[in-house]
Amino acid sequence: PIKGIEPKDVERAISRAGKAGTCDVKYTVDANGVPKDIAPNCTEAALNPHIAEAVGRMRFEPGQKGGQPTEWPGMSMPMNLTRPDR
Repeated sequence: PIKGIEPKDVERAISRAGKAGTCDVKYTVDANGVPKDIAPNCTEAALNPHIAEAVGRMRFEPGQKGGQPTEWPGMSMPMNLTRPDR
């Protein structure tokens, strides 16, 4: 990724959900490098919308096919969500 998930986004998700947990997030990176069709599957369902929001702010170098930007479907990212150490 050009821009990954920010630690503050993880902390915000945990605070809003009231719990930590793990997630397996599936998504497509579009031809502009923007995640779409984001489908988190978290152990704590309350984390799902917050993690989807955080992944939506990520940015990637688009895939290339025939020298042209193209979508990358079927991306998957496992996440272990814990509060960052201070």
